[in-house]
Amino acid sequence: MKSYTGPATVLINAREIDAEVDMRQRTESVQVGSDSVPGPTSWDGRLTVPRKDGWAVESAARPHLLIGDRAGSFLISGGDPGSGEFSIQGSGEKPF
Repeated sequence: MKSYTGPATVLINAREIDAEVDMRQRTESVQVGSDSVPGPTSWDGRLTVPRKDGWAVESAARPHLLIGDRAGSFLISGGDPGSGEFSIQGSGEKPF
């Protein structure tokens, strides 16, 4: 799956926070001679958590996103913890 929009869970230590996400997988092309081949793959998107949990997510050292039975770690790349709206960049395997 190259994209996912729907419910998710943010894992912070032993705490679970309900979330909504809109995620995309991106694959860069790499030029090898005269050919263009698939290169590095990354994932990113929008994360929305309840406003009361925004600061906890923003200050978490190692947050993970859980979708179904798959988890992936992420970094916050922008947003507003007071509103619970974030842009995130995935690290490692995508959780969708």
